[in-house]
Amino acid sequence: MNEMYSMSVDIHYFGVMMMVMMIIANGLHVKIVPDIKSYRRKVRFVMPIIYAILSLVLFTGTIMMASKHLDFTIENIVMVLFGLLVIILEIKRHKQLPFINPAKPELFESYRDKAIKILLFEFVATLLITVWMSM
Repeated sequence: MNEMYSMSVDIHYFGVMMMVMMIIANGLHVKIVPDIKSYRRKVRFVMPIIYAILSLVLFTGTIMMASKHLDFTIENIVMVLFGLLVIILEIKRHKQLPFINPAKPELFESYRDKAIKILLFEFVATLLITVWMSM
């Protein structure tokens, strides 16, 4: 049982590191893409990967919590709430995307600023929770 729990912790940690890398890649993508059309095209490919990684993290976290017989510690509650917050922020970030008119570049610039703020928050919060859990 301990080996299985240890393996799930490793998979969970690997998923969190992949999530951090995807947040960084998204931030760079938002920053360097020239226009909304190319951004939309690339986001259609990347978003399922991001949600799959987020699902991996949430699923392994749930499995680990269940293997500890649903021991609700403050750490577990914070991680579950953070997972839900990331889902909400990602939905909020992508909900605006279809309504951006390609003929108005200032709308994409506004979206870009908001997206960078959301991704920066996700990055910092993920790192802080990771450091907190590794103490």
